[in-house]
Amino acid sequence: PLAASNGQLIVVPIKIVYDTEPIFFRTELLHRRIPIPHTLVNPTDAAQLGIENGDMLSVTLDGRAIAVAAYLDQDIPQGVAVMPRRLQPKGAPLAATAAPVAKLEKMQA
Repeated sequence: PLAASNGQLIVVPIKIVYDTEPIFFRTELLHRRIPIPHTLVNPTDAAQLGIENGDMLSVTLDGRAIAVAAYLDQDIPQGVAVMPRRLQPKGAPLAATAAPVAKLEKMQA
């Protein structure tokens, strides 16, 4: 069974209707319907990781960090992060996987 260790969540990829799939991305009219790259996180997990709704996260998959916005959703099971595929250039995994998830600190000006 898949298990996450400390600082990790089980990242579950999902397909959404409007993403950067070539058929949508080539149609400029649909660009405004494509959401920003994001991950849905259970509020309890978010609190444990110091994450608030809208914070930027780093999700590390296969050694590469992917920056996504955090959206808190109480319908997401604890220990799970749901990540839409095809919203970022190097997207979500193709299958569920345990991955480190951390809040990206804001840059100091």
